[in-house]
Amino acid sequence: MALAKGTATALLSGVLGGALLIAGTAGATMAAPPKVEPPEVKPLQVILADKPVPVTFTVKSDGVNVTLHLQSEEKPSFTRDLTGTQSGDTWTFHTMVKLRDPLGFWSVTPTATGADNSTTVGRASSLSVIAPTRFLPFTAHPRVVRKGHPVFAFGRLQAKIRGRWQGIAGQKVDIRIFDEIKSVTTNRRGFFAGSVKASGTSQIDASFQAAGHFQGALSGFSVGPIVITVIDHPKK
Repeated sequence: MALAKGTATALLSGVLGGALLIAGTAGATMAAPPKVEPPEVKPLQVILADKPVPVTFTVKSDGVNVTLHLQSEEKPSFTRDLTGTQSGDTWTFHTMVKLRDPLGFWSVTPTATGADNSTTVGRASSLSVIAPTRFLPFTAHPRVVRKGHPVFAFGRLQAKIRGRWQGIAGQKVDIRIFDEIKSVTTNRRGFFAGSVKASGTSQIDASFQAAGHFQGALSGFSVGPIVITVIDHPKK
């Protein structure tokens, strides 16, 4: 009987010990990694002209710490790491985009750390950094023309990069008068030229659609309106 009782006690101890071990293991595996949402970026697009531009990022996370990693997609060697301030489950970060910082898209990647030092790298957001553009000069002649005759336009597309205006090459520019459009491409110094047929009295414009690192532009905002008067002589 004593042997049986001892055996039963040993078996019970083993069962209890195993149960405690399983419970402990389950408790350890239940510690989930921290959650972190993609950063909210304000503003989403920075127009970098004459001075640095402030940008604010907010991230929601249940982690005990959150950091942000910024990286230029055009120039991957350019990175910036930010630490933020916490208010509840919201973390706030600030940076300044400087005149000499690279143009293009920047990835904004959050990393959250849990109480057990586990980490979660969250989904990245994007910040767009672009340069303002303008047409200077832009002109057209003749200013008075017969219907159906060509009007010649000439100009230069410029972008403000690192605080200085400079011509930008290889960009598509549309020259428009009335319902006629001529598409041309800027040369290596940003100059372009083309002709369009004048079918009615109208303002003539050059336009550039936002592309790549550059903001869109319209010649009328840069040099003012240029009106071409069309004379429609009746047939004899």
